[in-house]
Amino acid sequence: MDNISNTEWMLLIALMIHLTMAPCTKVEESFNVQAVHDLLFHQMNTSQYDHHQFPGVVPRTFTGSIALSAVVYPFAKLMQWYDVPKYWILYAARLLLGMTVLLSFGNFARCVQKHYGQHTAHFLRFSFHFLRNFVLFDEMVNSFGHFQ
Repeated sequence: MDNISNTEWMLLIALMIHLTMAPCTKVEESFNVQAVHDLLFHQMNTSQYDHHQFPGVVPRTFTGSIALSAVVYPFAKLMQWYDVPKYWILYAARLLLGMTVLLSFGNFARCVQKHYGQHTAHFLRFSFHFLRNFVLFDEMVNSFGHFQ
């Protein structure tokens, strides 16, 4: 916890506020949200997957959804055990994606700080703060690339 800067804590707080105030998804995210749902609730029963009713999807776009679903799966099963509504599983998936992107960005910012100094890293973090509403936990294909 000592290596986390104050600006990274501010990004984490901003993430939590944004997720609380705007927990729903945008239209652009609907395919990946549905893919996460299908992977969590239908697993290997691909005949139940939503993209059979709405064809035209690209199979490789499932890669990020598979990775996210694999990590969310234990939490989803626990929530199902306690009859928690599916809405909260979506919330957990978005939170996990946001935290993963924040963690990878924090590591990147610390590397920038090490090589270019604290002012450059702070500038990078504050610039990212502006973009966080769009990239932190949006379940879009380009958002999944942020944590590679």
